[in-house]
Parts: sequence; structure tokens; C-alpha cells
Amino acid sequence: LPWEFGPQRVSTKVRLGENHLAHYRARNLSDEAVAGTATFNVTPAKAAQYFMKVQCFCFTRQELKPGQVADMGVSFFVDPAIATDPETKDVTAVTLSYTFFPDKTETKTAAVAPAR
Repeated sequence: LPWEFGPQRVSTKVRLGENHLAHYRARNLSDEAVAGTATFNVTPAKAAQYFMKVQCFCFTRQELKPGQVADMGVSFFVDPAIATDPETKDVTAVTLSYTFFPDKTETKTAAVAPAR
């Protein structure tokens, strides 16, 4: 997408089990409206099962008008069970990243005949 996109804070510390809201900013650099849908990735992969998104801009289609800037948030927590799993005992940081893809879904409107 012809968007600038990134986190408003590159890094943050959160307590296990505590809900946190992370903010991202997107800007449409093109001269036309562009819609996108985001997918996310959590690394290391073995930590992904413990990363719980409560609400995320990635759950819905995002459309930005030419030059529009939008603040987008993701509410999440890291399940405290990560601390007791022998497979994740060496995990000290979890990285959340996003990739936006064009969303070609068009909003369809039906023509309605006037009532007689």
C-alpha cells in the first residue's frame, strides 16, 4: 500500500496479564482513497499462543482518503502462563508486527425504487 505505517512507540514494557493499548499511525501517501487489511505476526513464534489481542484495527478493513492520517490501536495482554511454560522460559521480549494488504472489497449500495 502507498502508506506510511508504524508504531507511535517502538518499545514498551507490560506486565504479564495486564491489558495494554498500543498505538499505530498510518498515512495515505497517494492521491486517491486506499483501503487495506492488516495481518499480524508475533515473534518469537513460540510466544504467539500467549499473545492475546482483545481489540485490533486488524479485525476490520481500513480506508484512508488521500493524505489522511489515522491513529489505530490494538488492545492486548500477554497470558501469564507464558512464564510457566518450559518452552518459553527463555522469552524475554515479544514483537508484534503488521503487514497491510490492499483490500479490494467494494462497498455496494443498492438502488431502491421510490415507493408508489
